[in-house]
Amino acid sequence: MISQYSDIHKILVIDNIENAVDFSSSQKILKEINQYCTRLEIDFAYALAKGGVAIHTQSKEDRNLLIDMLPAESFGGGVKHPPLGRVHQTAFIKNIYTSENAGKITQLFRDKGIVLSFI
Repeated sequence: MISQYSDIHKILVIDNIENAVDFSSSQKILKEINQYCTRLEIDFAYALAKGGVAIHTQSKEDRNLLIDMLPAESFGGGVKHPPLGRVHQTAFIKNIYTSENAGKITQLFRDKGIVLSFI
């Protein structure tokens, strides 16, 4: 069967996971998925270097179904999204305490009139 989508369209990324160590192995990631989506087939899943996870589904439709079926509290309330495409402007911010959360940083930028599409 020939897919009309590239493999990138089959991937779900979950970032900003509280207690990311809870999802440090494929088995733990699959256990979390199966808690909410027992009928969905996953090709493979793995932890990302900075604490997120990547989940490879069999199709773009399966990925979208997974996004819809996983509740907000799954994966420690992490942000669920397709892999990011090209970003027109990228900024790297140094010397931010690891205890700061993304919401606070986003609000600081918003207060300065800067809208962030992703942090």
